[in-house]
Amino acid sequence: MPMKYGYSRVFSFFWQFMRPYKGEFILATMLAAVKSCLALYPVFAFAQIVTFFQKYTPGQSLESIYTILVFWLIVVVIERITSFSEKYIGRTTDEYVANSIEFHSVRHLSLLDISWHEKESTGNKMKRISRGASAFSNLSRVWLESVIDIVISFVGALVIISHFDRTLASLIVGYQIVYYLLSLSTRKQGFKAMKAANTKDEELTGLWYEIVSNIRSIKVLGMSSKILEYSKVYSSELHKYVKRRIFWFQGSGVVQGIWIGIVRVGFIFLIIHGILKGQYEAGFLIIFYGYFNTLTSAVGKLTDVSQEIGEIRINVGKLLEILDEPITIDTTVGKRAFPESWDVLHIKNLSFKYGENEVLKNIDLSIKKGEKIGIVGLSGAGKSTLFKLLLKEHESYDGEILIGDVPLTTIEKSSYVRHVAAVLQETEVFNMSLRQNIVLANGDEENNTRLLDRSLSIAHVIDFISRLPQGLNTLIGEKGIRLSGGERQRLGIARAVFKKPQILFLDEATSHLDVESEQKIQDSLDKFFNDVTAVVIAHRLSTIRKMDRIIVLEGGRIIESGTFDELHAKDARFREFWDKQKA
Repeated sequence: MPMKYGYSRVFSFFWQFMRPYKGEFILATMLAAVKSCLALYPVFAFAQIVTFFQKYTPGQSLESIYTILVFWLIVVVIERITSFSEKYIGRTTDEYVANSIEFHSVRHLSLLDISWHEKESTGNKMKRISRGASAFSNLSRVWLESVIDIVISFVGALVIISHFDRTLASLIVGYQIVYYLLSLSTRKQGFKAMKAANTKDEELTGLWYEIVSNIRSIKVLGMSSKILEYSKVYSSELHKYVKRRIFWFQGSGVVQGIWIGIVRVGFIFLIIHGILKGQYEAGFLIIFYGYFNTLTSAVGKLTDVSQEIGEIRINVGKLLEILDEPITIDTTVGKRAFPESWDVLHIKNLSFKYGENEVLKNIDLSIKKGEKIGIVGLSGAGKSTLFKLLLKEHESYDGEILIGDVPLTTIEKSSYVRHVAAVLQETEVFNMSLRQNIVLANGDEENNTRLLDRSLSIAHVIDFISRLPQGLNTLIGEKGIRLSGGERQRLGIARAVFKKPQILFLDEATSHLDVESEQKIQDSLDKFFNDVTAVVIAHRLSTIRKMDRIIVLEGGRIIESGTFDELHAKDARFREFWDKQKA
């Protein structure tokens, strides 16, 4: 992983989101420290009891034993209460912060350029965000439930043992260092396998997401068996790395267990020998055994923590790769508002490439405010690409697009889209009510019933509202599964009308409608066009017959331009398209 995603960056990222909750975090840390201190007492108390009865004589007062037991009970109660409080405060805070990270990440995704999104699968992106947010919760948990306990248990146990025998305490420190290094060295290969497994898991999740997202096409076209074969290939590669990860991590446990067993027996032998010589009391064997286990557990936890933090670093790093992607088109730095007084939309010498493939070549076009422009051409002519540039989805083009005399690249994206509406070939529908799906386009006017009624009327959405169980308040499901293709397009048109745009882009917006429905909507749109500048891509040439001008694109160039009557009379490319459709 690149150094920029080292531990300092991970911890900085952690604190960036934890800072608003630092009071709760500090309180949870203090409670965790108190809990770990109290957890040291039972071993010491039990050793005191054993030592007492080693020297006990009949008739001797048991007051000291009762005191130890009462104090022990108090410690247990306080330890349980602090443990609950630490977990409650810590984990609820984790949830708040993890949600903040997910929101921040999705917001950043929404601002990234379309060109970046086109290179990444949706499932992959969401997996990285989910893992990154979970990694944050894991880091907080590791700190509160492991790191603090490790430090206090290790220091506390050593202090108590050194009180009885400093030499023995020093030997234990040496043993723990060897134990930790041994554990760490055997887990390096496990980390490599874990990183590879995570990458494969992201790829597999991305494929599964696409399977679920495109389930209709898969079922209708009978692609299930073949695409599941691809899934099996991904799964087998994932399982290979998972097996390797399990082997190294579990193998590490075997090596550690053997080393612990040998050393523990050795130390017990030394202490028994010391007891027989009168060097130690019998209770010291209890103290040693209890705190030796505490120390071993602490160092074992340290190894696990090292593994977890390594995994956290990997997962946070993958999220940071997304968050470090620069926001270019949607940035507000150095940008200006949409010019309200514009009079012409200029396209000057515009060229654009997808990689090495030149899609648009030296396009020159001026569209007056209020003008209606139709664009026609065969598939691959560059129509939709021109729309993408006009919608500020890409800015890596040669030439200029100007609103008035203001370059489109200098206009703030959020300001631009407030004045522009688009109806694309496929209308995206959210799992909300029909009403919500429409008013999403213009949140400032969501309670404007007159505007909503106008939008429903122009798009002829009112034609199918009556069949919906709750009318406008009907949940229309993910991707609008309750709506037909034509109904979704009507929804898209209603959404565009509700936005009250100055510029309207229609990309084959009535392609899913039957002829009768298309004619009804076209008549309504003609009235709506009186209030906007309209640019319309059309497959059915009859829908653009009333346009002020029609542009014919071919091979990324404008080859014809004029009114319908002018182009029809030319007996050239447009006339050829027209005659073929009429036939």
